[in-house]
Amino acid sequence: MLAEVVSQRVTSAFPRMSICVTLDKEAFVTIAPAWEGFGPITFLLEQEEVIVIFGVFTHSHFYGTPDAIALAIVDVLQITFEDQYVFEVCSRGGGFIVDGEVSIWSDPDVRRGRWSGPVV
Repeated sequence: MLAEVVSQRVTSAFPRMSICVTLDKEAFVTIAPAWEGFGPITFLLEQEEVIVIFGVFTHSHFYGTPDAIALAIVDVLQITFEDQYVFEVCSRGGGFIVDGEVSIWSDPDVRRGRWSGPVV
C-alpha cells in the first residue's frame, strides 16, 4: 500500500516528468534525470519507510503514514526540480543544502550539482 500511495502522489504531482513505476520491484519508482551527471532519482521500499536516492549524490529516509510520506517526498521533489537545492558529494559522504547556504564539505574533491546541471 505504501508504494502505491507514494507512486500515485508523485506521478500526479509531476505529470510531465519521465517517471517509471514498477511496484513489483524493490526500486518502485525511478525518475529520469534532467542532467545525466545527476543520475536518476530512485525510490526504495524498506518495510515502513521509503528511501529516496538522489542520483549519485545522497539519499533521504521518509517515515510515517503513507500519506505523510507521499506529501513529504512531493515537497522535497518540488524544491529539487525547481533547482533550489544544491546537492554535494565527496569521499566522506553526500547531502544537499538550500542554494545560497554554506557547504558542509570542505573537501577538495567535492562535486556539486542541481537537478538541471552542475554547480561550478
